[in-house]
Amino acid sequence: MTANSGERFNIIAVNDINLDGFTGSDNPVGIRRNSGVTPYQFNTDLRYSRFFNFNERLKLEAFGEFLNVFNINSKFQINSLTVTTDALGNLTQALPTVQNRPVTSLDSRQFQVGFKFIFLVWKTNQRQTRLVVVSRLRRRDTHPCRGHFAALVFLEILLLNEGL
Repeated sequence: MTANSGERFNIIAVNDINLDGFTGSDNPVGIRRNSGVTPYQFNTDLRYSRFFNFNERLKLEAFGEFLNVFNINSKFQINSLTVTTDALGNLTQALPTVQNRPVTSLDSRQFQVGFKFIFLVWKTNQRQTRLVVVSRLRRRDTHPCRGHFAALVFLEILLLNEGL
């Protein structure tokens, strides 16, 4: 389980308040740098795995993973941070919040199952080389209300050279 305070962001004016020739880099009057904060973020992940030893050289790991188990919509970024001001830098528009601007959220609930085959290829007194083949099937909710999902299949082949 993870819980994070909100992310800080900088509120900037659309026009050039200090007349330095650069637009989009000045803060409105009374607004400090990085004064905006997104809401708190919460997330719960769960993983279960089980190992099966066939012999000294061959192992199998079966696993299942739930990401964002409770499907919490954690908003972590506001996409439009500019505000309009008058010539003196006073606000003429509401400050950006998650209610009045487009936002980016963390991923919705995901589930994946997989198998990891571990082959011991070579072993000496100090080093061993393992061949690891991982296959995963991932289900991802693409819309939290409608329950649509996309299934993705991953296959990884790793050659690990490790010290004992």
